[in-house]
Amino acid sequence: MIEERGKSVSKKWFGFIIGVILLTDLAVALNIPYLRQLMGFIFLTVLPGSLLLFLMKLNKLATAERIVMVIGLSIAFLLFFGLLLNEICLSFGYMEPLATNVLLISLNLVFITLLIIAYITNREAFSSTFFHVELNQEGKLLLILFSILPLMSSLGMYFLNTFDNNSILLIFLLGLVPLSIILINMLKNKISSDTYPLAIILLAVSVMVPCWLRSEHIMGSDVHYEYYMFYKTLSNGHWTKVEGSVLDACLGISLLPAVYQSLVHIGRMEYLFKGIYVIICAFTPVCVYIISKKYLPESYAFLGALFFIFQPTFLTTAGSTRTNLGIFFFALSVMALFSLTGIDGVKQRGLFVIFMASTLLSHYSTTYIFLFMLISVYLIGLPLRKYQQFKSITIVSISLFFSMIFLWYSQITESPFNSVIWFIEYTFKELPKFFVEESRSYEMNLLTGGGFRESYLSAIHYVLIYVTFAFTGVGVLGTMIKRKDMLFIAWPRKSESGFLQTKFEMDYFFTAVASIGIQMATLVLPYVSEGYDITRLYSQTLVLLSVFFIIGGIVLSKYFFKLNPRWLILLLLILYAAFTTGATYEVAGVHKQAYLSSEAVTYSFENIDDQESSAAKWLKERIGSKSQIYTADAYGSQALISQGKFSPSLIDRYSFYYRRQIKGCLYLSYNNANGKFMSTGWVSELCDISDYSDTFISKNMIYNNGGGVVYK
Repeated sequence: MIEERGKSVSKKWFGFIIGVILLTDLAVALNIPYLRQLMGFIFLTVLPGSLLLFLMKLNKLATAERIVMVIGLSIAFLLFFGLLLNEICLSFGYMEPLATNVLLISLNLVFITLLIIAYITNREAFSSTFFHVELNQEGKLLLILFSILPLMSSLGMYFLNTFDNNSILLIFLLGLVPLSIILINMLKNKISSDTYPLAIILLAVSVMVPCWLRSEHIMGSDVHYEYYMFYKTLSNGHWTKVEGSVLDACLGISLLPAVYQSLVHIGRMEYLFKGIYVIICAFTPVCVYIISKKYLPESYAFLGALFFIFQPTFLTTAGSTRTNLGIFFFALSVMALFSLTGIDGVKQRGLFVIFMASTLLSHYSTTYIFLFMLISVYLIGLPLRKYQQFKSITIVSISLFFSMIFLWYSQITESPFNSVIWFIEYTFKELPKFFVEESRSYEMNLLTGGGFRESYLSAIHYVLIYVTFAFTGVGVLGTMIKRKDMLFIAWPRKSESGFLQTKFEMDYFFTAVASIGIQMATLVLPYVSEGYDITRLYSQTLVLLSVFFIIGGIVLSKYFFKLNPRWLILLLLILYAAFTTGATYEVAGVHKQAYLSSEAVTYSFENIDDQESSAAKWLKERIGSKSQIYTADAYGSQALISQGKFSPSLIDRYSFYYRRQIKGCLYLSYNNANGKFMSTGWVSELCDISDYSDTFISKNMIYNNGGGVVYK
């Protein structure tokens, strides 16, 4: 009887998945509004990962692990399948493999094949328990509160964009967010385990919404180039190298969003482009939670995930797409290597390779840092091999990763490998400037005291940053000092792991140490500190270090503050979030974040209004795709790239500033034309554009819509 009931349930789930596929086909074929967007998103983001989990027979994963594995495997599948389909079609002379019909038919065939094989080989997975989430009454009530957060965040952005009023946003950031995380900690003994990952996802989405919805156009710096890569891939109907750019290697910003747009088809593609990464990367802190949960109780692991969420790089995911996608796959790789339990070693290694390769296809800098970590861990572990009970990072995995990097970055896309060689060479050349302050990055100067000179709020902010550094450092040092109790070492006697759920593997601890070493090198080495944003690196290393931040708080509470460690850590996190989100500055009348205030200096530069967009598009229609175009500063060039779809190689943003001859059209943004100022660098250096009045003597204004101006 039970067996027959199981078969019946399996058939129902099999039929349900077939129904999802057919409904998606119908919605796409008939272009049914809203249904196409909903079903297309589920079809691409949930279905492939679920089928792959079935095939791999990973039926025993906990809810949190199952959620992130479904999303991670789905996105990885889209990257690899999209590339494979692209190359097969091009080899047969068909130039539009990303066309909707071709893509939909191909995915249907693959999904149905995977479904049939999975149903035959792993019928147990086709049951209600595989998709079951266990929530008790307290957990459901808490999740209702957390579900309000994305709505409040979206409502706050509506009021800010429409009425220039950020009151709701500040209530959300300074009221609802702290209240929610305080309540979940107060009820930690009453809520079910599955409450935590769902709460993390809702909170993560809600704090990323402001940057996503601040403008209907692209906002940020590199994201304009990333959006251009997506547009070129979509308009070409296939992926190919674009002008030998390093971004050619990042399929996550070109091929991936093109696949989504082809099936989902959202009218405002800029919203889709930014939104994809907000939704995908909302699962990165769940990975941090899973990694931390192996070593710490769930409530502490939740705090570790919060620490990751409140980092500036994560908050601005919509403006830093390839970096955050790369960190997502890096987090999945770390999770697969160290934190997945209940699966055999072969599957664990297989998942590690899949996510490692996905990192490679997402972001070259994240990949190189990942490789350097692995090499460092292997070298550190060589003299200590006899003390290691578990060896996760081997010469085989490092060699495989390096081979993939060399093949993709050097032989296929070329530019990323050449860039890193040049980067290393230039770093060595700049070493004689080690003691020259000007050779350091802006972030390094702030951390060494510059931040304290800005204002009392900045001083408090940087004190909080240093305190989080101290917590993390104490966590690492405390683990090293208590190594017999906290690390898996082959000591002759048994030892207790103290407050840990389980001891750290030596390789995990060495990777954390290597992360700190890389951070220090990035800060102190000339040019390295300028060549890569330290906040991006910090977010990547916190995938590993968040657990040590929590351990540091526990140790300091026990030996120095004599406080409940959970509430000490929570207080620090709330204060830290109030500053990193910019909410505290905003209340004090200091406008620092573009997504919180129109009075922020960054907003006046980074925001592209409809008039600037129209001017860029008009210019593209008038002069075509092959003419040189000039801008007064970098921000003007961004509008031309994302709105006018001008090739970056055709834009000259230096000649105007250096008073060289302007031989073609000159595009001025709103700030240049109406604000009468321009940036010589980014927002850090402004100058009056009237100082360059002699440049306009031989020029005629040929277009002016009040926001964008064109001279020739």
